[in-house]
Amino acid sequence: MSPFVEFAILFLGSFLIGAVSALIIALILKKGKKSKTIKINNEIAMMILCPWISYLIAEGLKFSGIVSILINGVFLVQYVDPNLSKTSRKVMKAGFETVAWAAESVVFLFIGLGVFAVDNTFEDIGALGIIAACVLMNIARAMNIGITAAI
Repeated sequence: MSPFVEFAILFLGSFLIGAVSALIIALILKKGKKSKTIKINNEIAMMILCPWISYLIAEGLKFSGIVSILINGVFLVQYVDPNLSKTSRKVMKAGFETVAWAAESVVFLFIGLGVFAVDNTFEDIGALGIIAACVLMNIARAMNIGITAAI
């Protein structure tokens, strides 16, 4: 089988797993919203667990879990978000922003520690290289935040 066909099968399988799992959650929440049987805790738990379960299924079937999570997130926002209560939306937004901030902080912490963890880094790069790297990282971060904030 050619690499292109393998990639297409891998991508389409991952796409389907992410999309179907999100659509199932959307259907459950839509039916629950009409019958008033779904509580806020259940909504939040489904929104948090759906991408993780999608990842586990994709990896278990030898597809790409990352693609499955990305597609799952797109479908969750498009089809599940309108079926969530306002309270659930606020809690989910605050929770995901907190987790994103913590993850970003850990990444930058590891990048900062990496400068001192590698042997002979300062001698190879020099002070000017470290200063340039810090400046460029801050420019990249500012551009990322600026673009994200503009959206």
